[in-house]
Amino acid sequence: MAKDKAKEEAKSAEAGGAKPKKTKLIILVVMAVLLIGGGGGAAFFLLGSKKSDDGHKKEEKHAPPVYVSLERKTYNLSSSDGSDHFLMIAVDMKVEGEAVAAKVKSHMPEILNGTLMLISSKSVEELATLNGKKKLSADIVKVVNEPLHLKEGEHGASEALFTEFVIQ
Repeated sequence: MAKDKAKEEAKSAEAGGAKPKKTKLIILVVMAVLLIGGGGGAAFFLLGSKKSDDGHKKEEKHAPPVYVSLERKTYNLSSSDGSDHFLMIAVDMKVEGEAVAAKVKSHMPEILNGTLMLISSKSVEELATLNGKKKLSADIVKVVNEPLHLKEGEHGASEALFTEFVIQ
């Protein structure tokens, strides 16, 4: 009985019974290689290194932001109704690096004087709205950058962030 099975297998192998199995195996291996190669190629192009036009890798700056705190101050505000109003404000300035932070700190008296002049010229009505606060923030950035005497291409303060803002 074992001899009969061996004879049948030999006949089927000679007749080409092994060819379909080999063909299927080759097709599966080729498909696997193509899928792996295609996935690797897609990953390379989508996630690959970023190069500039001249073929060199771009250096990307991802330095954490640096913040310089201006002193918390209370300012007198003008009002259309003639009553006394005050603004207590604390501001953190977002600057480009430690060198700019040191420059801001060295000019702090000028910066505080400029913010005093700016804020004391504002009215309660101006600062009560969201747009008024945004405008004040932009104006404070200008006041901070003014005494730094920035050259073209240099960056100073980029944002004024209110950490306290109380109108009374």
